[in-house]
Amino acid sequence: MRYLFLLLSFTSFAQEPDFHYKGLSMKLDSVEAGWEVRKVQAQLAVEKDPIKRAVLQKSASNYAWLDALRKGRKVILVNIPSARMRVFSGAEEVLKMKVIVGKKENQTRTLLSKVDQLTINPYWFITRRMATLELLPKIQKNHQFLEDNQIRVLDAKYRLVDAHSIDWSSLHKNNFPYILRQNSGENNALGALKFHFNNPFSLYLHDTDSKKLFAVPERFFSHGCIRLEKPKELALLLLGENRIALDTVKFNHHIKNPKPLALKAKEEYILVIWYSLLDFDEKGEVVYFKDVYK
Repeated sequence: MRYLFLLLSFTSFAQEPDFHYKGLSMKLDSVEAGWEVRKVQAQLAVEKDPIKRAVLQKSASNYAWLDALRKGRKVILVNIPSARMRVFSGAEEVLKMKVIVGKKENQTRTLLSKVDQLTINPYWFITRRMATLELLPKIQKNHQFLEDNQIRVLDAKYRLVDAHSIDWSSLHKNNFPYILRQNSGENNALGALKFHFNNPFSLYLHDTDSKKLFAVPERFFSHGCIRLEKPKELALLLLGENRIALDTVKFNHHIKNPKPLALKAKEEYILVIWYSLLDFDEKGEVVYFKDVYK
C-alpha cells in the first residue's frame, strides 16, 4: 500500500483527515485559506456550544488541508454525513450533486484515491459477503431468483456455470465456491456507468436505477458504494477531450445485457471520501449533520 506524505507547512492548524485507506503519495504546497476555512473560522469565533466548537475546529483543519490539495489539481469530494459530492478544478467548483452512501450496517469507507477508469454498461460483480449472507438464502428459496435478476454464476476462473447443476441447499457462507455477476443493462444495480478507483473495499462510484431515492433528505441506503445523481456529468469531466465516446452512447436501462465498454479517465481527478459533520448549503452557509455512523 502506498501512503500520502504531506508537507504541512502551509498553516499551523491544517491536518490531514482520517482515512480508512490512502492510495496516493504527494507533497502539498503552502496556500491561503479558502472561503470554507474563513466561513468556519467566523462561525467558530461566535459559537459557544462545546460540541459544535469541536466540529468547527476539526472542519477548519480539514478544509485547510483541502485548500492545499486542490491547488493546481482536480478533486472529487464526497462527504458521507451530508450525502453530497462536490467536484473542483483548483478552487473552482465545477459540479455538485446528491449521492447515496452506505447504511449504518454497511458503512461507506473514507479514503484518498484517484479515479482511473469508467465503464459504460458495467457488469456488477456481487461481493462475497452479500452473495452468501443476503442472496444465497433467496436463491435457496427460489431458484428463479437468479434469472429474474439477470444474475449469472461463475467459477473461480470466471467461467460460466449452469445454475441448475448446482446443489444450492449444500451451500453456505463457508462453502460457496462461486462468483455472482449481474448482467449489464436493464435492472443492473450499477446503472449505466461505474467509476473505478483503487481501494481494498470493492467500492465504486456508480449510476443507479433507483433515482427516486435522491429526493430523500437522509440518503443512507447502499451497501457501501456511492450512487450518483449526475453520473453522466461526472463522466464528461473525467473523459475530457475523449467525451465523444460518451456522447455517442444512449443510456437506456431497458437494453438487456449490452456489452460493457471500459474507458480510461483522460483527466486526473483525486477522490476524497471523508466524514465531516459540517458542510455548506447552497448559499455557502455552515450546516451541521448528524453523526449517522455513531
